[in-house]
Amino acid sequence: MSWCQVLCRESWGEVKMDDDAVFRITFETAQQSGVLRSMLPPRYQTDNETENETDDDDAMDDDDAMDDVMDNNETVDIPLPWTKVGRTALPLVLNFMAENARNDTPLLPGVIPKPLNSNDIADWNVPQWCLQFLDNITAGDPLMFEVVLCANYLDVRSLLELTCAFLASQMKGKTPEEIRETFGIANDFTPEEESNLREEYSWALQQ
Repeated sequence: MSWCQVLCRESWGEVKMDDDAVFRITFETAQQSGVLRSMLPPRYQTDNETENETDDDDAMDDDDAMDDVMDNNETVDIPLPWTKVGRTALPLVLNFMAENARNDTPLLPGVIPKPLNSNDIADWNVPQWCLQFLDNITAGDPLMFEVVLCANYLDVRSLLELTCAFLASQMKGKTPEEIRETFGIANDFTPEEESNLREEYSWALQQ
């Protein structure tokens, strides 16, 4: 079991890992995850739809109350199961969340076109720092799939859309053999079985 410790102070930035597997993140970073946001005590939670319905005076009162909480250096410990988040993937996902929370050009959900307009990530209108994030992970690296699973479990929509789009771009327009080679997937069919499947599902292989 790992612990995600939310530090409710704006001044904290980088995600840090201790020997006892405690990951320290800011309140703003935690807001990037639907799961972490829902696990915070009620006094820390914000609802954008609810806030939009309140008048300005109420909104100012809520902001003042949150500032008071942050000034108290309070922390919230949230347990996360290693089996769901992955020891290697979790730090990467938390760092993405931290960067997305503080960057002047965050990646917002829904920005990446569906279906993809190009296999070139540069055409997706995503921030430059997101491209640098993807440069650290290759398509065939098992870590990429661990990041996808971790982002999915934590409900980090922006990262989930980015990584899934990246994986899709690596498969688009490729033959089954090329996809296997890209992702290091072993072919568990015999030549005879593969021939029969190609004949049975020939409609799916038509260009």
